[in-house]
Amino acid sequence: MKSSLVTFVLFLIVQMPVVMSQEVPKEISVDALNHVNVVGRIGVHLGKAVVIDVVLAANDQSGTKESSGRYFLKVAAVDGVLLQGNVFMPFAVRGSKVDDDDPFTSASFSIPSDAFELYRLKNGRKAKELSSNEISELEKGFIGKEYKLLAYETGGYSGLPKDLPTHYPIWQDHGFAFTTYLMILGEHK
Repeated sequence: MKSSLVTFVLFLIVQMPVVMSQEVPKEISVDALNHVNVVGRIGVHLGKAVVIDVVLAANDQSGTKESSGRYFLKVAAVDGVLLQGNVFMPFAVRGSKVDDDDPFTSASFSIPSDAFELYRLKNGRKAKELSSNEISELEKGFIGKEYKLLAYETGGYSGLPKDLPTHYPIWQDHGFAFTTYLMILGEHK
């Protein structure tokens, strides 16, 4: 037991210079971002269109207030390759028309991003309010539904800026960070 611990510590000491030499730069210009490939949470470059297998989820399992009430896509596979672990992604649906011969559907395809949008799609009108019982009933047969979609991961910076002047009123938001989401182009036939 003791010898394996010593071996592990020696391994860490020997590998430390390798890890240190692969350090991520502390600063990069916006122009430089256009000359590098940024790998997203689903394991492919941002902006690369891929076929994804997903399950619609009522939340992202984080328990944060920010994710409460939103639907997420739990990504199971990308271009047929299974993902390790749970990858929950926020999403938006792009409304573009495609050719009839294309293996992807047209702009009529939609996945609601929350219960109020689901209500509007199912009933043709907006809901002023929904009780938790109404939401549970509304989501039956919808949450947990599996889709095969054409999508790409995209993102940007958002949130409460750092170092705001003390006299400036702050608002409720997450900390300033780069976040990504899936842009859904259509359902794969």
